[in-house]
Amino acid sequence: MDRVMEMTLRDIVSEELASRLENANLTPEEEDQILACFEKAYRCVSQVRIRTHAGVKAWINRILQNLNIDIANKNRQRPQAISLGDLITDGQEPAAVDGDPVTAVLHVEQLSRAAQVHEALHQVLAQLDPPLVRLFCSRFYYRIPFAQIAAHLHISEEAAAMRYQRLRDRIFQEVETLLRCHAPETIEFFTPEQ
Repeated sequence: MDRVMEMTLRDIVSEELASRLENANLTPEEEDQILACFEKAYRCVSQVRIRTHAGVKAWINRILQNLNIDIANKNRQRPQAISLGDLITDGQEPAAVDGDPVTAVLHVEQLSRAAQVHEALHQVLAQLDPPLVRLFCSRFYYRIPFAQIAAHLHISEEAAAMRYQRLRDRIFQEVETLLRCHAPETIEFFTPEQ
């Protein structure tokens, strides 16, 4: 794209987004979206296919629409309340505790809560098909590399990683739901304070 055409398109982008920012009824979030759109559009102006005012306007609308979708997806995803990977594994011996009674009590409580989480995890795993349980356990408990898992499943390493991640997220959500119903204090114990 020649320099004159690029400058003209940048002017159209600036004019279009400036007119949107002049709207006095915008919330701060909407202003942030428009500014993010402006940054992206200004950076990527060479990607505009239809080099007319209407084409640039439609392109900006698509960028704003995609930004809205991204924000909606982020808001829809609940943050994970607990991380099962950080918990003490089954059968692990308690760490040596110093002579402080408060530390000892907290450690015993952590072991008790971890046992509740593992019990919920085992309940969720008992409801799954055996191949899914094998996939989850092979990575979560045994730390088998994705390359080996992929070879066993006859899929690519990336596909194995994605399949495991989706399964793990599903299992963690089910464990969290189970704990929220039967042991909400365990969720609170492992949830970091904000």
